[in-house]
Amino acid sequence: MPEQLNYEHRTDNILDPLILYTAQIVSLILRLLAFCILGRSLISWVPNLRDSEIARALDNITDPILQPLRRIIPAIGGTFDITPMLAMLALFLISDFIRSAT
Repeated sequence: MPEQLNYEHRTDNILDPLILYTAQIVSLILRLLAFCILGRSLISWVPNLRDSEIARALDNITDPILQPLRRIIPAIGGTFDITPMLAMLALFLISDFIRSAT
């Protein structure tokens, strides 16, 4: 007797690889953004590099993430800005969540 195919529980959808690749790309972009924030933080400690092209590029890339956080979270003691650390932590957590869900 031939085996009947059950199409209700079919998991080999053609969109599955597209969703997987999209999730991996989003996760990679989030990780790259976190490393850009790290680079910006490190460059801010080197006075000669603060006005370099790389510093301006990193500022342009990371400002859309950091500026809203700075409005919510004030600097500790008026000088120590923890928003880069919090942004990196959030980006890595979101990236890990996306990777674990795929």
